[in-house]
Amino acid sequence: MNMNNDKKIMIRFVFIMIISLIIGGFIGFLIGGYYQELFEWSIYLSDLLITYGVFAYGIGYFLLLISTIYYFKAKSYLKALEDEINYETANKTLSKAMIFNNVAMPLMFICLGLSAYSLFDLGMISFLLIVVYIVWTLILSNVIIKSIKQMAPEKKGNVFDVKFQKDWYESCDELEKLQIGNACYKTFKCMTNIYLVSAVIICCLSYTGFISPFWILFIGMLWILQQAIYSIYCMKENI
Repeated sequence: MNMNNDKKIMIRFVFIMIISLIIGGFIGFLIGGYYQELFEWSIYLSDLLITYGVFAYGIGYFLLLISTIYYFKAKSYLKALEDEINYETANKTLSKAMIFNNVAMPLMFICLGLSAYSLFDLGMISFLLIVVYIVWTLILSNVIIKSIKQMAPEKKGNVFDVKFQKDWYESCDELEKLQIGNACYKTFKCMTNIYLVSAVIICCLSYTGFISPFWILFIGMLWILQQAIYSIYCMKENI
């Protein structure tokens, strides 16, 4: 039974590899056939991102606005915590607020990178955009955590403390720690696939001269760090 299952897995693997090679060859053929057009389009897109990159802050501010709305909705539910329905609704609403706020922080660095050349043209406006963005994100994180603590007083940690994540994790019960562990594992699997796809795409672009080989080195090192850190911590858990 296991032998038949192994054969099926091997056949599926070979099939996927063949399909991947065909798709890769087709993409390479398209790139080779339309190299000049694609190269000009990549330059145009790069110039577009540089010129209008500063407006990407609008996306970040929009996410912060949504997070803030969810926070105030949760606060309205927290006024009647004795109601179990309100408790569950408040918890889910605060989770949504935290999701949008968590996404907004890395998006800020994307916006900062995209608008690097535009910053010099905007002067103080660009500086204020960055400061307001950071302050809004930090304050929102703080009030969300305080609201969660209101529902669960056993929770520990201060968002302005470098040990916040450690203190917060240690204050979680066993079920919550298991949920965090499952989420981390699923994130690891997802990011491994993302690194793989990104590496393949960047390799193709590097071979055709669209981008610098530096990018495959950058992505590759991040991938190596993820695999190494994951393996080291797994080994430590077995000791």
